[in-house]
Amino acid sequence: MEWWQDDRRRSELLMRRPRIRREDAPRPFFRDLDGKIPAHAGTIADYGFSIARQGWRHVGWTDSGAKRRRSLFHLHRGEEWVTAIRCAEYRLFPLEGFDLFAPLDADSDMEARLAVALQENWDDPGTELAAFGSIAVIEDIWSARSASRESPWVPALATLFDTLLADCACALTLPFPLEYEGRAPEEMPSHLGFTRRQRAMIRIAERLFDTVQLEGEAGEDGWLWMPLRGEGLIPRPTITRAPPEPHLRLVR
Repeated sequence: MEWWQDDRRRSELLMRRPRIRREDAPRPFFRDLDGKIPAHAGTIADYGFSIARQGWRHVGWTDSGAKRRRSLFHLHRGEEWVTAIRCAEYRLFPLEGFDLFAPLDADSDMEARLAVALQENWDDPGTELAAFGSIAVIEDIWSARSASRESPWVPALATLFDTLLADCACALTLPFPLEYEGRAPEEMPSHLGFTRRQRAMIRIAERLFDTVQLEGEAGEDGWLWMPLRGEGLIPRPTITRAPPEPHLRLVR
């Protein structure tokens, strides 16, 4: 049996379970970042950390008006890696009516969903958000199970906000339990476990970082938002209709 056949069979078995347990294997992003440049290093309590980032790159095409750079945050204790965070910053032309969907849709489906979340919740992201700085997106967070009780990702994320992302206007993220990735279609028992796990992640983010869940289709997916600078100046999401019924869909 080929490896991919074995992996597909395992995923089909997991879909029949109402709960999928998280594996401790590191995500592919854990150590790899093409073109990374060391940016910061230091200590947090008993941990050491290092941050590397890419240079700015055009999104979509050369003159699209949007640029992106990715950063990796590694938290370690001695030789043990305990947390890794990957984030992206988007620099948009602060022009009225700037269409950010076209360049983001050209690169990936997830970036297209980000563009929809922004345009659905702000009348004009180009002037309401980008005028105050870059837009940060927390893409992936990994923590070792051996350190799960310590929640090392919390001080790691706070340090990331205070260092590399200090000049960003706001941050967005889509809490997503990665153990359910590709394994939780709506008609399968595993979808119930996915929705419960994602709702728990949303509650934790709201409690620890005072995030706001977006509305509309983006809110149904689970997108969260928080201002990082210019608080009181950056407009909050402008959708005023009643929040949708709780219904979270598989988005990856």
